[in-house]
Amino acid sequence: MTKAVFNYSTNGDVMFDCINHAGDHDACTIMATLSNVLVESAYRAGKEPTVYDKGHVRVDLYNAEYPTVEVFRTVEAVMRNAAKQMPDNIKIY
Repeated sequence: MTKAVFNYSTNGDVMFDCINHAGDHDACTIMATLSNVLVESAYRAGKEPTVYDKGHVRVDLYNAEYPTVEVFRTVEAVMRNAAKQMPDNIKIY
């Protein structure tokens, strides 16, 4: 099961951590693609992901600008929808 955590602060700090394989091809494809969107968003903000390994992605951004935070919030919403559709494979905290 893939487990993902999102955390936001009022000053623009953003944390995303996603670990493990979902155990389902479609679920893995969804989560890997969306995680890579967040990695690209971090790169565009001039930051490197904290962890970018097979089966584990973590992004920590500090004082992120509003558009970057909105990308994370949008991806979180899509991941939550995927988790509702595939509760045996995806868990969002």
